[in-house]
Amino acid sequence: MAAERFAVAILAVAAVGLVVPAAGAAPAKAQPVVIRVDPARKGSATDAVVRTVPEALARAAALRGRSHATAAIVIELAAGIHRIERAITIGADAGGRPGAPLILRGAKGGIARLSGSVPLARVERPPPAAAAPEIRDRILAYRLPGAAAAVRSIEVQRIHSKPAPPVGLELFDGAGALVPARWPNEGWAKVERRGGSATRPGIAAESGRAERWRGEPDLWIAGYLGEDWSFETLPVSTALGAGALALAADPLYRLRDGARFYVSHAAAELDQPGEWWRDREAGVVHLIPRGSRDIEASVARHLLEIDGASDVRIENLTFERSRGDAIRVSGGTDIIVEGCTVRWVGGRGVVFERSLRSGVRRSIISDTGEG
Repeated sequence: MAAERFAVAILAVAAVGLVVPAAGAAPAKAQPVVIRVDPARKGSATDAVVRTVPEALARAAALRGRSHATAAIVIELAAGIHRIERAITIGADAGGRPGAPLILRGAKGGIARLSGSVPLARVERPPPAAAAPEIRDRILAYRLPGAAAAVRSIEVQRIHSKPAPPVGLELFDGAGALVPARWPNEGWAKVERRGGSATRPGIAAESGRAERWRGEPDLWIAGYLGEDWSFETLPVSTALGAGALALAADPLYRLRDGARFYVSHAAAELDQPGEWWRDREAGVVHLIPRGSRDIEASVARHLLEIDGASDVRIENLTFERSRGDAIRVSGGTDIIVEGCTVRWVGGRGVVFERSLRSGVRRSIISDTGEG
């Protein structure tokens, strides 16, 4: 995840006009239909309570097609965590109608959270061999889910001018995202070109450090490598001799001396609370907790995708822990995200593409990796 995560509070006030119905006006609209989502549901299969949001959307689509074309349909999520491994999808069949929207909202009296992560289990494993002796007893190990253990790289190449693909792996505790073990722990190192070629020079490192990183299978650098406003992440192919790093890709702009950067995901730099390092072969992650030892890994690529639907309201929900963008809207009209929190995601918070009369109101988007 980018070193410089983003936070934005979105506030908006809508003006509401009062219309006095004329004589002979149409009868009152049908009462909203409420479908409740509770993973710990109790009751018969015929009541209006289901265990998952996809079940609720299927029921909403069936109701809309049969007898509730003019009624708002409300899918209300019980307070607590609703875990998803893949994005919830709202298509045109489950969307609303003018004057009869589909409303996806959290219940009153608590916080309903849609989370794209899974809890990790502790395992007994020796710390990484490169870890410093004085901190080895502080390092814990956790078993990763299969997809996170097998992913080729924890990071993706980022270029400021276009969104990056979903990251391979992110870890979280109760306070937010943890960070891959990095050097320096705070602030930045400064680029000094050394070795390599004219088009792709190496980067000098402190005496002895590059040698400690030799053999790292998934080492990265991140920073403002070519211009002081262009943040990038690039893979490192190897730690060269004579204290230098060789890059596996070219920066967007020519690498310059004095540019700010840091090195990410080096086992030898696992030395601070909140840092982690993945052992791909063992399928585990090593970390130093910064408080809670309850650790989760994001697995869902996105959390909510609205594709071709119209007249949809997303209200009073928290979206958190996705590897890419949290909410993606494509096409449709009158889609509003209101009173929501979007946080701890590897991509962007809310993305609208080709959607008319749509947007975000009175919501907080924070700690996102892309923007």
